[in-house]
Amino acid sequence: MNHFYVWHIKRVKQLIIILIAAFAAASFFYIQRAVPLPVFSTDTGPKAIYKGETDSKDISLTFDISWGDERAEPILNTLKAHGIKNATFFLSASWAERHPDTVARIVKDGHQIGSMGYAYK
Repeated sequence: MNHFYVWHIKRVKQLIIILIAAFAAASFFYIQRAVPLPVFSTDTGPKAIYKGETDSKDISLTFDISWGDERAEPILNTLKAHGIKNATFFLSASWAERHPDTVARIVKDGHQIGSMGYAYK
């Protein structure tokens, strides 16, 4: 018995495209699981900073005030009333442009400013 298989080039192209897409998707998911992309890297591996290396009882105060200006003034007033200086305020540049007086007060009161970029979300 002789059997002939007829291959249509359109079906072959579809099969090749499906196999390539499946291989690419499988590779993508494998790489996502296998390769960690650390934010903080050292020679011994990725590290996240979660506590300082000190025996003192100091703390760090950080504030994200990129969401509005209603709470920034009361926070600054409370810190000033308790004599607290050197807190860090993280600001987006767009927020800082809209509230230059508050930014100037943060600096005048002795606090630090950290940047979250222009359009932090």
